[in-house]
Amino acid sequence: EPSQLDPEALEAFVEEYLQLEQKVQQPEGLYEILSGPREAQYQETLRYFLDPQKPHGFQDTLLEALLERLDVHQHNLSGQHIELETEVQIAEDDSDGRIDLVICGGSALSDHPDWAVFLELKVAAAEGTQQTLSYVQANDWNFSWFDTETLALEKLTDVEYAYLKRASAPGPTAEAFQPIAWRDVVTAFERQLKRSLFDYPNRSVVQLTDFIDSLKQTEHMDSPFDEAQLSERLDLYFEYSE
Repeated sequence: EPSQLDPEALEAFVEEYLQLEQKVQQPEGLYEILSGPREAQYQETLRYFLDPQKPHGFQDTLLEALLERLDVHQHNLSGQHIELETEVQIAEDDSDGRIDLVICGGSALSDHPDWAVFLELKVAAAEGTQQTLSYVQANDWNFSWFDTETLALEKLTDVEYAYLKRASAPGPTAEAFQPIAWRDVVTAFERQLKRSLFDYPNRSVVQLTDFIDSLKQTEHMDSPFDEAQLSERLDLYFEYSE
């Protein structure tokens, strides 16, 4: 006969667990351990998680979430070919301007992308002199798309610019750049995780959660221990242990 669960004992256990959780020093997150600028870390992390071809298991879910936040609506995203590159340079001899991340999409049968999103990422640094203005004025970029090595804006049907920053930081100089706070990225990604948490590989969920926690630290957002999550885990434990 299965043992009877004492609700009072369980409640006491949960209370003690939560108190202990608050007292015990938690391990440092991955982004606190890694050396180098936080912007470079976020740059490579976004490049990985936003690429549907990478083995994280999210497919185009996170890319679609970010594009939706940017009001970029691409139909049949899963049927398109997507390419991402970091530190993309303006294709002009007299320019050394490099933007942090470029996302392009379109038909795999086409010799040029149909659309592009240009992302400039800021964590601690401020915008350089005329930085975003020079990006908007650029017509061609060094970007690989199959056999094509140049991204020409005149061949694109849709071009978007986004400036990711702290919510309290100044916006971009160029009006064409849409200012997006890191907290908005947190909201978009967390929404996707909560919808279908158990559909993704555990390791990828842990990695993405660590990234989200780092973004929260960047925005000085609270990231308390989720008591509801603990309760759900306990319910599952007792349900399947009977």
